[in-house]
Amino acid sequence: MRWRIDTKEQAATVHSAILSRLDRFGKPLSVSIEDYAKPKTSPQVAKIHAMCRDVGISQGYDLELAKAVVKDKLGYVRFAERNDGTVITIHKSFAKATREEMSILIDRLYALAVEWGIELYD
Repeated sequence: MRWRIDTKEQAATVHSAILSRLDRFGKPLSVSIEDYAKPKTSPQVAKIHAMCRDVGISQGYDLELAKAVVKDKLGYVRFAERNDGTVITIHKSFAKATREEMSILIDRLYALAVEWGIELYD
């Protein structure tokens, strides 16, 4: 479960829900608290996909390969260790980006397109 908490009353409700789950299931829970980040907007998602498409067209890539190349170049990746100890690169999902992350990614992709000499169409 995820909650956005804006007031002390909402925090008390979440606290009650946590206690209720503990009573009901009797198993430990994992709870994490993080600052709220506004979710990305639909126009941001459409924009970054269109920009990736333009990169793909200019480089001869399909959309999925273009997104992978863009994520590599922008450093929008995370690293995971396999059971054998090797470290692999995993591309983060644009779908999970915050509004602020998407703004930064779009700005950086504009700069990358200029560096590569790629014309982006609006």
